[in-house]
Amino acid sequence: MGEHSHSFPLPHSQAHHKTPKNEPSNKCFIYIFSSFVFLCVALLIFSLIVLRVNSPTIDLSSISVRKFSISNTNSSSSSLNLTLIAEFSLDNSNFGPFIFDYVTVVFMYGGVIVGERSTGGGRAEAKGTTRMNVSVEASVENVSSDLNGSGILNMSSFAKFGGRIHLIHVLRKRIWSEISCSINLDLNTHQIQPRWVCDTQHIPSFTIISPIAMAEKDQVKPLASPATHLRSDDDQFLPPPAKLRLHRNKYIMCSGCFAALLLILAVIGIVLGFTVLHIKTPDLKIDKLSFSNATSNGGVIIVVSVFVRNPNVASFKYLKATTVIYYHDKMIGEGETPGGEAKAKDTMTMNVTMEIKAEEMDEGLSLMEDLKSGGLNISSYTEIPGRVKIIGFIRKRFEVKMECSFTYNAKTQTIEREDCDQHVKMSD
Repeated sequence: MGEHSHSFPLPHSQAHHKTPKNEPSNKCFIYIFSSFVFLCVALLIFSLIVLRVNSPTIDLSSISVRKFSISNTNSSSSSLNLTLIAEFSLDNSNFGPFIFDYVTVVFMYGGVIVGERSTGGGRAEAKGTTRMNVSVEASVENVSSDLNGSGILNMSSFAKFGGRIHLIHVLRKRIWSEISCSINLDLNTHQIQPRWVCDTQHIPSFTIISPIAMAEKDQVKPLASPATHLRSDDDQFLPPPAKLRLHRNKYIMCSGCFAALLLILAVIGIVLGFTVLHIKTPDLKIDKLSFSNATSNGGVIIVVSVFVRNPNVASFKYLKATTVIYYHDKMIGEGETPGGEAKAKDTMTMNVTMEIKAEEMDEGLSLMEDLKSGGLNISSYTEIPGRVKIIGFIRKRFEVKMECSFTYNAKTQTIEREDCDQHVKMSD
């Protein structure tokens, strides 16, 4: 019989899986899909909670009267001069500060503006409340009917806060908030009756429904200096350079957000490429070797245990595996195992059984003598072809070859001084 051309008939070989208790055995697709779903849910929650812009809430906390005086009391054209001090509270429920450029307060009587005041802006911190006092000098004409009648002067007030919400130092959104109140001035006590009715209006940046803006059209006096603030309802009247700068800032912000999103996706792709999607080569190891008693025809049975460790997050599917045992550079046994699958992050044990026939024993030199003496120098050759495929399109084919030389201790039935050299050939 030739040394390398003939394969011995082998009994049925078995393959057993060995999975560590604490080692996950999930698939790559589950990793990717779970990460994608988690990222989408996290971005959705972040957008709905943190990046959601809510209009600040304005409340007229108090209003007091100072410098109350009436002229021409007995005339039909009596006039009233007074100073109104209004205290507003601004509640910012956003996760970023609300920086308002201006505050405009208007008092009206009979549909006519009798007093107005525009002041500088301020700042309401994230999830905070700020208070602001505005003093307005008002002059009311033709109040004789109220003086001689009920003694109650029915007035209305409007206040407008305009500014921007700043989120994570990148996103900005211009917001207008208004409040309109109906107030009653008691001409006898010179005080505002405590029960006033207010309606808060939140004005988006593209809507023109401001009572102040409507009043501006009928009044010569402006409510605020154009240099103080820029309202988007006046964007259409901006000169071309200013409109161009406004549009350019919007484009820069959108481009920055898009670039940040691409950067995040690129970082995620790089991390996945070096971790989950990186295909590693399987590792082989000769773990055990055992000799059994002679068979009926005088031969010896050898059982070789080969460990196959798959470090990838996808299964390693292999074809027929071959193991050959050499003694004094002569092949004394050859065994094969059928194709199988090593699960992701799993270690699989293949038991390869082979037989040394009687005629081989006669030619086996000092095999039995060395075996009885306790030390047996053996070399082995194992070859396993297979492939790893991740999410259907990332795949690698492997041809793993391992050559080992070791000493088998027959007394303890263990392998000693094992020296292995593994070669891997990869292809797509």
